Amino acid sequence: MQADIIWYDNWKPQLVEWRRQLHDAGISYGVIFDGSSIDKSDLEWANHAIERYRTVTSNPDTKPDDTVFQTWHAYPTRFLPESQPGTLTSVVVQTVGAH
Repeated sequence: MQADIIWYDNWKPQLVEWRRQLHDAGISYGVIFDGSSIDKSDLEWANHAIERYRTVTSNPDTKPDDTVFQTWHAYPTRFLPESQPGTLTSVVVQTVGAH
């Protein structure tokens, strides 16, 4: 299961409970990380996604088994190169690639 979070809602307690219930049922859970529809640039979108990833994965009560980076917004406008801040692959490198 993948949690597609509404980041401006009270998501933390819901995610803790969802994770617990899924794990109790023997089901792995993941989180979809993204920026916001109000972001005004690739870099702003990427920074939101990175911040959200770090917040969720640093808490053992919300840490996902799987991670998805996805967007339905206007940003980011580029997937590559991974070395350019603000691209989708740069978000992956700065999060899961940093471990």
